[in-house]
Amino acid sequence: MQTIHIDNVSKSFGALHVLEQVDFTIRQGEFAAIVGPSGCGKSTVLRMIAGLETPSTGEVKANEQSVKKPDPNRMLIFQEHALYPWRTVAHNVGFGLELAGVAKKERTPA
Repeated sequence: MQTIHIDNVSKSFGALHVLEQVDFTIRQGEFAAIVGPSGCGKSTVLRMIAGLETPSTGEVKANEQSVKKPDPNRMLIFQEHALYPWRTVAHNVGFGLELAGVAKKERTPA
Protein backbone atom coordinates (compact mmCIF):
# COMPACT_ATOMS: atom_id res chain seq x y z
CA MET A 1 0.00 0.00 0.00
CA GLN A 2 1.17 3.50 -0.73
CA THR A 3 0.58 7.03 0.41
CA ILE A 4 -0.42 9.23 -2.52
CA HIS A 5 0.16 12.97 -2.27
CA ILE A 6 -1.04 15.49 -4.85
CA ASP A 7 0.74 18.78 -4.17
CA ASN A 8 -0.51 21.96 -5.89
CA VAL A 9 -1.08 20.12 -9.18
CA SER A 10 -2.30 21.87 -12.29
CA LYS A 11 -2.67 20.35 -15.74
CA SER A 12 -3.23 22.00 -19.08
CA PHE A 13 -3.56 20.57 -22.54
CA GLY A 14 -2.61 23.59 -24.66
CA ALA A 15 -5.09 26.36 -23.85
CA LEU A 16 -7.42 23.95 -22.02
CA HIS A 17 -6.87 24.13 -18.23
CA VAL A 18 -8.16 20.84 -16.82
CA LEU A 19 -6.92 21.09 -13.22
CA GLU A 20 -5.79 24.06 -11.15
CA GLN A 21 -3.93 23.85 -7.84
CA VAL A 22 -5.27 20.49 -6.67
CA ASP A 23 -4.06 19.28 -3.26
CA PHE A 24 -4.93 16.07 -1.43
CA THR A 25 -3.37 13.10 0.32
CA ILE A 26 -4.55 9.51 0.46
CA ARG A 27 -2.84 7.68 3.27
CA GLN A 28 -2.15 3.97 3.45
CA GLY A 29 -5.34 2.09 4.33
CA GLU A 30 -7.68 4.95 3.41
CA PHE A 31 -10.45 4.65 0.84
CA ALA A 32 -10.96 7.66 -1.42
CA ALA A 33 -13.26 8.58 -4.28
CA ILE A 34 -12.83 11.30 -6.87
CA VAL A 35 -16.27 12.60 -7.77
CA GLY A 36 -17.28 15.28 -10.24
CA PRO A 37 -18.98 16.01 -13.54
CA SER A 38 -17.70 14.75 -16.86
CA GLY A 39 -14.64 16.68 -18.00
CA CYS A 40 -13.60 18.01 -14.58
CA GLY A 41 -10.25 16.16 -14.53
CA LYS A 42 -10.98 12.97 -12.56
CA SER A 43 -9.35 10.68 -15.12
CA THR A 44 -6.46 13.10 -15.56
CA VAL A 45 -5.68 12.91 -11.82
CA LEU A 46 -5.85 9.10 -11.94
CA ARG A 47 -3.59 9.03 -15.00
CA MET A 48 -1.07 11.21 -13.16
CA ILE A 49 -1.13 8.93 -10.11
CA ALA A 50 -0.55 5.95 -12.43
CA GLY A 51 2.37 7.78 -14.06
CA LEU A 52 0.72 7.99 -17.48
CA GLU A 53 0.50 11.81 -17.42
CA THR A 54 2.68 14.45 -15.79
CA PRO A 55 1.40 17.60 -14.11
CA SER A 56 1.96 20.95 -15.81
CA THR A 57 2.82 22.32 -12.37
CA GLY A 58 3.01 20.79 -8.91
CA GLU A 59 3.97 17.27 -7.97
CA VAL A 60 2.44 13.82 -7.61
CA LYS A 61 4.13 11.57 -5.04
CA ALA A 62 3.74 7.94 -4.09
CA ASN A 63 5.47 7.02 -0.82
CA GLU A 64 7.34 10.34 -0.88
CA GLN A 65 8.81 9.55 -4.32
CA SER A 66 7.92 11.76 -7.26
CA VAL A 67 5.78 9.91 -9.82
CA LYS A 68 7.51 10.25 -13.19
CA LYS A 69 6.50 7.03 -14.95
CA PRO A 70 4.26 3.98 -14.56
CA ASP A 71 5.13 1.56 -11.76
CA PRO A 72 3.68 -1.90 -11.03
CA ASN A 73 2.73 -0.67 -7.53
CA ARG A 74 0.24 1.81 -9.05
CA MET A 75 -2.32 0.75 -11.59
CA LEU A 76 -5.19 2.26 -13.53
CA ILE A 77 -7.87 0.02 -14.98
CA PHE A 78 -10.04 1.50 -17.69
CA GLN A 79 -13.52 0.16 -17.06
CA GLU A 80 -15.22 1.11 -20.30
CA HIS A 81 -12.51 -0.06 -22.68
CA ALA A 82 -11.24 -3.07 -20.74
CA LEU A 83 -14.48 -4.97 -20.17
CA TYR A 84 -16.37 -6.99 -22.71
CA PRO A 85 -20.10 -6.54 -22.10
CA TRP A 86 -20.94 -9.99 -23.46
CA ARG A 87 -18.72 -11.67 -20.84
CA THR A 88 -19.52 -12.21 -17.19
CA VAL A 89 -17.34 -10.56 -14.52
CA ALA A 90 -15.52 -13.86 -13.96
CA HIS A 91 -14.89 -14.27 -17.68
CA ASN A 92 -13.61 -10.68 -17.98
CA VAL A 93 -11.26 -11.25 -15.06
CA GLY A 94 -10.05 -14.54 -16.56
CA PHE A 95 -9.55 -13.13 -20.07
CA GLY A 96 -5.83 -12.42 -19.52
CA LEU A 97 -5.35 -15.97 -18.29
CA GLU A 98 -7.21 -17.24 -21.34
CA LEU A 99 -4.86 -15.30 -23.63
CA ALA A 100 -1.91 -16.74 -21.70
CA GLY A 101 -3.13 -20.26 -22.49
CA VAL A 102 -4.30 -21.22 -18.98
CA ALA A 103 -6.81 -24.05 -19.20
CA LYS A 104 -10.47 -23.13 -18.70
CA LYS A 105 -10.71 -25.47 -15.69
CA GLU A 106 -7.87 -23.55 -13.95
CA ARG A 107 -9.13 -20.03 -14.70
CA THR A 108 -12.83 -20.58 -13.91
CA PRO A 109 -14.05 -20.12 -10.33
CA ALA A 110 -15.41 -23.22 -8.62
